[in-house]
Amino acid sequence: MPLAKDKIITAYYDLVIESRSPDISVDQIIKKSGTSRSTFYRNFLDKYDVMNKVFLVDYKKGKPQTIDQVKPFIDSIIKTLEQKSDYYQVILTVSNTNDFYNYLYHFIYNWFKQAFSKQTKPPFQNTDINFVSRYTASAITYTITQWLKNDQNLAGSQLSESLYDSLPLHLLKETSNA
Repeated sequence: MPLAKDKIITAYYDLVIESRSPDISVDQIIKKSGTSRSTFYRNFLDKYDVMNKVFLVDYKKGKPQTIDQVKPFIDSIIKTLEQKSDYYQVILTVSNTNDFYNYLYHFIYNWFKQAFSKQTKPPFQNTDINFVSRYTASAITYTITQWLKNDQNLAGSQLSESLYDSLPLHLLKETSNA
């Protein structure tokens, strides 16, 4: 028997796909999942939290967060989004502080910040790590979301390769080897 959390996530996903709209209410999710309001709020902050958990359920965690694992990390994000591209195309139309775009940006930013922090040695400063992490997360998030919105007019593997090749990772590797 599926856990209530899984039922709620599945219900939200199904409602978005059925309606082709991200404007799903908590009441709709509760009704479709057959759970109670208290169960919903015991497991999730709000409907946006459920929206983001769809990604985490599907995301296959890769190798440790190191610069050597950047390409597999990018590949895994793209593969996750490709699996349910219809869903992600719909939820990327939401535009507010809780939207999936911001969630994905912070997910990528935190991964890179940890990877860069492990890799680099002085004199690379935390402000430099933050800047490069923000730059990298912004570039990847924007490019991937535009790719999804434009019906993936490039193979996911090609997109991953292009993103990887465009990142300023050489700066971090040179600094850490100095």
